[in-house]
Order: sequence, then C-alpha cells, then structure tokens
Amino acid sequence: MKIPTIIASIFLVLCLSACQAEVPESVTAKTASEFSLFEGQTAEVSDAGITITFVSLSGDSRCPLGKECAMSGPVTLSLAIRDQGGTQTTEVLQTFTDILGLAPDMEFEGIKDRTTVDRYLVKIISVLPYPESNTFSIGEPDYQITLKVTKE
Repeated sequence: MKIPTIIASIFLVLCLSACQAEVPESVTAKTASEFSLFEGQTAEVSDAGITITFVSLSGDSRCPLGKECAMSGPVTLSLAIRDQGGTQTTEVLQTFTDILGLAPDMEFEGIKDRTTVDRYLVKIISVLPYPESNTFSIGEPDYQITLKVTKE
C-alpha cells in the first residue's frame, strides 16, 4: 500500500468517527410527550419528578422480517424507575409490536406493557429495531425504546 493511500485511509476513518453523534447519558422529557431512550440512557421527566432508565432488552421473540411464523412473540425490556421520593424500582415490561416497532394501544392478558409510578402511567410506544433475521442476538443491535408518561 502506498503512503498517500494509507494517509487518506487514516484521514477517512478519523473523519467518519468524528461525525458519529454521541448519545447523551440522559435526556429531559415532559409528561404527555413521547421520548426515546437507548440502552443505559436515562430520562428525567421534569414535570413528574421521576426518572426512567432503559436498563436492558432481555428478550425479543418477534417474528423476523421475511419469515413466516405461527406466532410472533413479545419483546421484553427492563426499566429502572426512580419515584418522586427517590425510591428506585425495576420494572420488566413486555409488548408486541408491528414491523415498524409500534406497540398497540390495547392491553393483552398476561403482557405488562405499562406501569404506574406516583400516579403517572409509563407506557411503551415502540421498540426498534425490528428483527430482520432469525440469526440476530440480543445486544447485537442498538435497541431504542420510545415511552410516554401521562398523568393517571
């Protein structure tokens, strides 16, 4: 490899890595507005006085794109929620989604897609990305969830 090619390659890698947006550790949200979190990211719902951290995605049983499945299962995620008094609880929520990652408004028996904290309802709106093949594994994609907090 020639020296100019090596220098150009290094310059290109540096430019591309500088262009990647860093995900902030926390975001500020308001009730009645949707907000998105990546794994490990925290949202402070300022007008409710609660914080929500997307801890992890522990299971994804949705039928991959382009596959025929007898049944598509739920996606399971864990949230750490700190209430107004500072008490933290861990909530495991599940939901079904369509291929756009959107969760249905209706509730399903045996599936907990929402929780209540300090008279506020925390609900899953979407989970992305939708699985593209049956060979992907948990933790491989950068999952992003969208939540909405509303007053009960």
